[in-house]
Amino acid sequence: MNTSAAPTARTVVIQVADDALRTAVRDLAELAGALIPPRPWDTDLADPNCVLVLSEPLNRATLEELDAASAERTVIVAAEPAAQPPPVGRRYVLPDDAAALLQRFGKLAAAAPVVRVAGLHGAAGATRLATCFARLAAQDGLRVIYVDTDPRAGAGALLELETGETYAAIAADAASWADVGDGHALLPLRLARALPSYQGIGVLTGIAPEVATCWAVAQVLRHACDLVVIDGCLPLGALAGTVADLDVVIGVPGAESVRTFQLLAPDPARILVLRTPGVRSADEVIAACAPLRAESFRTERHVAEAIEHGIGPGDSPRGAAMQVARRLWRQASGT
Repeated sequence: MNTSAAPTARTVVIQVADDALRTAVRDLAELAGALIPPRPWDTDLADPNCVLVLSEPLNRATLEELDAASAERTVIVAAEPAAQPPPVGRRYVLPDDAAALLQRFGKLAAAAPVVRVAGLHGAAGATRLATCFARLAAQDGLRVIYVDTDPRAGAGALLELETGETYAAIAADAASWADVGDGHALLPLRLARALPSYQGIGVLTGIAPEVATCWAVAQVLRHACDLVVIDGCLPLGALAGTVADLDVVIGVPGAESVRTFQLLAPDPARILVLRTPGVRSADEVIAACAPLRAESFRTERHVAEAIEHGIGPGDSPRGAAMQVARRLWRQASGT
């Protein structure tokens, strides 16, 4: 698990006549963290971290100024599809291709890192652990977005985003998975701004769509923050298709957990977290799953009662989940 990112200077030069298209491109460029020069004519278009955005009809003089590499990096934006391919670069039809264009801008430099926490079963403790991890990152000054991909939408209730005064205050304007649809119903910039906030963390929760859409939306949100924390349940049968996307796997020590953990290829960046007690000791499971890295924490009692009294995940610095999250955060951030 690695939360470090090494962004490079990014520049998007916008030469678009249509006001609506120009505004859409500017919003996406800003969301990707790119620099938009106030004097675009002074920009070196040969810079490999520079993208030129044009609209049709294309200016012949502008095209003649481009070398082969700059022409390949050029983007053409349009409001309607066209039958013929553009003479340079690639054409993006907005708003349909907004996510693809944002991804194109994001490739100019590293996007925010993603930490993916998966529970092997219900009540494994993944949501509490992921929430504590996100809170620690936010306390260190990072802009964090928490993405709940569990189909049971446990994070919304746990974080009091679906009940009580917090929900009543943000319900009218807050975005959830229901607003995302197939991943293209809401522009990325609007989604990032519309998410409800918990302890300064943007939270996307609700009834999650299919896995592919969840990952696609999470990739888009990487361009709107410093860290994305994904919380999701991991059905045992789905392990083979998702194993490469996991950073933290959590479960109660038991025979099924051992079999599942042993399917994970040894990866020094992946961490197994065991919530005790289980039918086997944590030490036995760790030994059976060597050489994978492992952490363990004791079961927290009275979680539901604490939530009812307004004590959320991470409010208790000495809570079991918070302590293991702090160890993971120190390892990931190098602090």
